[in-house]
Amino acid sequence: MSRVIFTGRFGSGKTEVAVNFALHLVQRARDARASSPHTTLIDLDIVTPYFRSREVAEMLQAKGVHVATPAAVSRHLDVPGITPQILGLLQSDASTVILDVGGDEQGARALGQYSSLLRQRGYAMYFVVNPYRPFTGDTEGIRNAIADIERSSRLLVTGLVSNPHIMADTTPDDLVSGQRIVERASRQLSLPIIFTAIERGLAPAVESLWPAEMPVLPIERFFEQPWMA
Repeated sequence: MSRVIFTGRFGSGKTEVAVNFALHLVQRARDARASSPHTTLIDLDIVTPYFRSREVAEMLQAKGVHVATPAAVSRHLDVPGITPQILGLLQSDASTVILDVGGDEQGARALGQYSSLLRQRGYAMYFVVNPYRPFTGDTEGIRNAIADIERSSRLLVTGLVSNPHIMADTTPDDLVSGQRIVERASRQLSLPIIFTAIERGLAPAVESLWPAEMPVLPIERFFEQPWMA
């Protein structure tokens, strides 16, 4: 799928996941010595000023990920206007496009401006779940959050990304317990878990506890949570 959208509630880690996923695609292409489409990360998160992917744009560019953001004048609007650059990227099949989208009604409306094009061209939209954050600690909360995003964006969530963590205090047991919550929601909502994001340093500790068939994305953390500062 050449257009992948990551969305999620505040504190879910969706931008962290989007950044790591983009870097993963670039590295995978290099490892395979493949001639693959370019990878572009579009920052449409107008809601949360702490985690915007443009904060690490220079690092991403250096590693081979192109970063696109709303025009400077649009960043100060409630919903940035459609820009020719972003429209062109979504219309093209020459690049794998990853969109980082705010996870409330306002953020989803920014995505909704492109909904008709995305439905025509094809997309995958993944809802990032951190079951240790407010309002997504059970299936009902996850269901309500997804419904809000789908209504505002006019697009359907097609899968879940599990991201169970409590920052530096996360233990292997926390990962396993959180994963069970997301797995329960996956079954009850009939939405597949696309992969589980696990901090790279913890991945070896939980490898033996993880089902072999469950894809894992080891991640680096590039953003400090404001409440951890």
